[in-house]
Amino acid sequence: MKNIFKSGITGNTLKLIALITMVLDHIGYYFASELDYGVLLALRWLGRMSMPIYTYLVVQGFFYTKDFKKYVGRMFILATITQASIAVVGYIGFKITEMYYPQVCNSLNVLFTYTIALLVMKLLHERIIIKKWDYTKNLSIRVVAAIVLCAIAILVPIDYSYIGVVLTVLFYFIEKYKTKYLVWTDGFRKGIGKYIKFDDSKVVKTVYVLALMLALVALAPAEPYPIPVILAIIPLALYNGERGNKSKILKYSYYLTFPLQHILLYSLAIMFVLT
Repeated sequence: MKNIFKSGITGNTLKLIALITMVLDHIGYYFASELDYGVLLALRWLGRMSMPIYTYLVVQGFFYTKDFKKYVGRMFILATITQASIAVVGYIGFKITEMYYPQVCNSLNVLFTYTIALLVMKLLHERIIIKKWDYTKNLSIRVVAAIVLCAIAILVPIDYSYIGVVLTVLFYFIEKYKTKYLVWTDGFRKGIGKYIKFDDSKVVKTVYVLALMLALVALAPAEPYPIPVILAIIPLALYNGERGNKSKILKYSYYLTFPLQHILLYSLAIMFVLT
């Protein structure tokens, strides 16, 4: 445990935590009528930590991807495959028994939310979208496009609605201006630093983590389980900025878990209803 707090956790470990908590959340979701209330609460409670972690990973991916078009393209394709999987299993399940038809069938999955959020981040990040146009025209198209994307997130039934987009954008700004914390640290050093010795990197890390936590605290009330959303700051704070060893198993598991968990859990839930 001491080693974890000292060395931190890698991006791979963060992905694994996100995967596990997401699956726990969906087990609780699909089997809500079959589980004891205490077990259900524990699963949903732990599971709600996954969304902030995934959001953070999406933002990290935005800043470190070498090809944004491929990145957002993969997100959209995975979102479409996941939605198609839910629709097919939902249709089959509804034909078998009308007694079980979860809400997940009536809205777009969270990967569509992240697709919208990625496009919004791109609009915020790039000053020039269309090279033939001047800055004023580009600003106009950026503003209009951002408004349209946000309107889609609000008006279209989609997981986390505008909350998912807003949290992603907040994490984006925190990550983008992380280097600015060094300026604040310098001012802090000139003041209290004359009397107290401190590590610049630790101060920057502290400010960074506090900024992330404030973003979570601000949006947590919109969640049915706000406390675990805030507690997601623990693994985020432990993240050491390193990717970790390359693992094809984890890489493909990270993507395939989204559609496969819905197929498996939805199918099992239907079987439980029938029995």
